[in-house]
Amino acid sequence: MQTKTIYVPLLNEGTDVWRPVTAEPIAKAIYRIVSEPTDPDNEEWVYRTGQEVVVEERVFVEGECGLVAVGAAARARLDLTLEEVCIVQNALNEVCNGLHLQDEFETRIGATLVAARTLLERVAGVRR
Repeated sequence: MQTKTIYVPLLNEGTDVWRPVTAEPIAKAIYRIVSEPTDPDNEEWVYRTGQEVVVEERVFVEGECGLVAVGAAARARLDLTLEEVCIVQNALNEVCNGLHLQDEFETRIGATLVAARTLLERVAGVRR
């Protein structure tokens, strides 16, 4: 997979310090850190190896531009087989179209019917 250099802030430095690290792009503005700390006894990264982070472009004091990690990615990722995707799609289809929950849909499912149908469309798109 293609990698790119992003910058991770360091803790306990007294001023803003950024460590260049290698990361894999996961989605738009989301990267997974693949580098290991080279000196873990002397520097503490805000984000750890393997963590997915949100990045944004920043201009550093020297005038150089780079992508910096600004937060942990809020998305959950699953690796599903096509058979498992089919199970999820069928379950969502039943919840959205087969069960009649009337006014209790959001309470019992934990999402609005619109949100569940949107997710159903996304899951169905995986199988197309």
